[in-house]
Parts: sequence; C-alpha cells; structure tokens
Amino acid sequence: MAMKQPQRVHWNSDKDIVRVVREVAEDGEPRAIERDGETVAVLLSPDDFADLNAGTVGQPWAGYDPDRARRALEAATGALTGVDTEALQSDLRAQRGQDSSGRPV
Repeated sequence: MAMKQPQRVHWNSDKDIVRVVREVAEDGEPRAIERDGETVAVLLSPDDFADLNAGTVGQPWAGYDPDRARRALEAATGALTGVDTEALQSDLRAQRGQDSSGRPV
C-alpha cells in the first residue's frame, strides 16, 4: 500500500500540536510538521506506521531493490567531475582525525 502524502503543517510557538495529533487520530491522514521551511517531524496514524514497518524489524535488507540501487549509482556517474579527488581524500582523512567532543549536532 502506498503511503499517503502528508499534509503540511507550519509550526510556530502558537501552533496547538495536540490539535494536529487529534486530527491525525480522527482522519488518519499523515501530517508533516514544518518549521522555518524544514520538515522537523511527521505524524502518522497507527495503521500507516504499521504498514511502513511491516516485516522490516530486524531485516535491514527488507525492501532492498537492486535495480533501484543500480539506477541511483548510474545517476551519480560524473558527480565528482572536475573535483580534485586526491585533495578531497586528504581533506576527509584530516577531518576524520578531528576531535568532535563538545561540537553541537
């Protein structure tokens, strides 16, 4: 069963989130909660949540589509054209060695 597109709810300090939860409980339609133009949460009905997770707990490859993975890799071909890959790899190695304690997430 295909997931329904969520209704967008723009959240601010005045938004009554309990009302939005009640709406989802009543009509079963998902809601995407947005703040400053970015989706911060999605509310789903229990049925939609069950459908989303059906048979996937403990099965990391459930839903894996090798053809889709191949298409994604083919679409990425040339993504690093013009990039100095040696400099990129050097930068990545240096960044991996940096201490990240105390850095905000």
